[in-house]
Amino acid sequence: KSQGTWPQFIEYGIDYLVVAGGGGSGGDNGGGGGAGGYRESSGASTGSFTVSPLGSGVTFSAIEAGSSFAITVGAGGSGGSGPGTPSRGSPGSNSIFSTITSTGGGGGGTHPTGTGGTAGIPGGSGGSGSRGGPGGTGNTPPVSPAQGTDGGTDQGNGGGALGIGSGAASSITGSAVTRSAGSTGNTANLGNGGITPPDNVPGNSGGSGTVVVRGPASSSLGAAPGTNTVSTLPAPEGSYKIATFTVSGTLTVD
Repeated sequence: KSQGTWPQFIEYGIDYLVVAGGGGSGGDNGGGGGAGGYRESSGASTGSFTVSPLGSGVTFSAIEAGSSFAITVGAGGSGGSGPGTPSRGSPGSNSIFSTITSTGGGGGGTHPTGTGGTAGIPGGSGGSGSRGGPGGTGNTPPVSPAQGTDGGTDQGNGGGALGIGSGAASSITGSAVTRSAGSTGNTANLGNGGITPPDNVPGNSGGSGTVVVRGPASSSLGAAPGTNTVSTLPAPEGSYKIATFTVSGTLTVD
């Protein structure tokens, strides 16, 4: 201070995509798993890339250089048991970045011997009910914009980010990728719900989630452990930095 110098604080505007793990499907021709919750920002801070309707108007506070954040990437839920004593699919696990939490997808319902079908489990998107059981409630707990939708009924599709079975597309990584679709399969890091199984077969697991943080060209992002990656988009994307988390870890911003 006496020499006329002051600390310089540098802040970066960033964008994010947080996708939770998808729910597993119910066993023995049970309901499909619900997609993991889907939350993203508008893209306005880093080049106005194409976002889903869920990102419209969503902003995030600027991040100060020198900050670090614990990142959680949610696992997909396991499929329900079957046959004999079938069970509902398990919910997926939450994904977290800073104050943003996306809730794991709900598991699909099933139909125990001698009873009617059971309901799908609530979650980011709800799992489908089985044989008359109602679908699980999506956007649970509620956030705005909604992170997902309700599941279907009668061994139908679990809820997805934009409707029953329907995922949402974002080009935050430089090209459009659809994530958080209900009852679509367990491809890693897409947050899709598990597919409805045939009769006398156990349910299918949901897919794991992901966290993506996009910073300006002037930023330096770090993603640990080494399974996670940091890339720089080529022109004409403006050299934006992309930190992609496929497993839980730590984001650093400098």
